Amino acid sequence: MTSFIIATSSRNKEPMDKPNKHCAECGAAFVCDYALGKQTCWCSQNFPAVMPMKNSESGCYCPVCLEKKIAALMLEASAKRGAG
Repeated sequence: MTSFIIATSSRNKEPMDKPNKHCAECGAAFVCDYALGKQTCWCSQNFPAVMPMKNSESGCYCPVCLEKKIAALMLEASAKRGAG
């Protein structure tokens, strides 16, 4: 007998969608809710509104890379405020 494990979102306990995008930075597979036609996505709910990101013409970033990109942008902005 074969058993299956269905991944669920801790937020709503519904089955998670299969990855439908690959990160423009590292190539990791992840789910983009916008690409699924949904009104919101994890990137717009869990991170500051900094979209579109500089040089993001190549596509979306996975959660790890997006967090790194945002941290770098915030550090850059902070340095500019301190220099000015």
